[in-house]
Amino acid sequence: MNGLLTNVNSAECMDEFCRIMKFPRECAEQISEIIEFREVEDGTVLISQGEMSYNICFILSGFGVGYCVTDMGDSKCLYLQTSSYVLCSLATLAHGEVSEYCCCMQRGGLVAVIDDRKLMSLAMSDVKICVWYIGVLKSALVRFEKKAANFITKDSRHRLQELYDESPEIFSNALGKQIASFIGVTPVHLSRILSSKVHR
Repeated sequence: MNGLLTNVNSAECMDEFCRIMKFPRECAEQISEIIEFREVEDGTVLISQGEMSYNICFILSGFGVGYCVTDMGDSKCLYLQTSSYVLCSLATLAHGEVSEYCCCMQRGGLVAVIDDRKLMSLAMSDVKICVWYIGVLKSALVRFEKKAANFITKDSRHRLQELYDESPEIFSNALGKQIASFIGVTPVHLSRILSSKVHR
């Protein structure tokens, strides 16, 4: 994990984790043994493309971006994540393979980091943590599925509108080229859509 990190383990951070990630507070003592709270700077890389990472990064504040670099050197945006979202390598977690994309904090903030292998072990011994973790993974998979379905069934205007309706704060954190890449258009085409005031 690149970039300046400051460990900030504290009861306040655990309270934020439980509140934002809807983690069962009665299990806070158990999870405290495997969780790390870190204040990260702008641009901190959490997961690198082409490397294996078992870290699950829960964004408690700040703004995260997930992207992959193509063989042509182009950057394609996969995630635009604000607080309450998770950044992880599903390829590593599910199959022990290298990550297909890079995850970084474009705007620094507070991140909770847990090693998936330790979390899996803990979940096996506590049903409440197990249910919570299954919910986290389901949410990540649903986001992927929804994005894939949107690319097949909706045009770019509808994809942009839906992004704005669900996460308007993204538009004050992401770069225009990142939003364009995320909905599958060029920055020029995005400007044309925005000029028509699609998300008024």
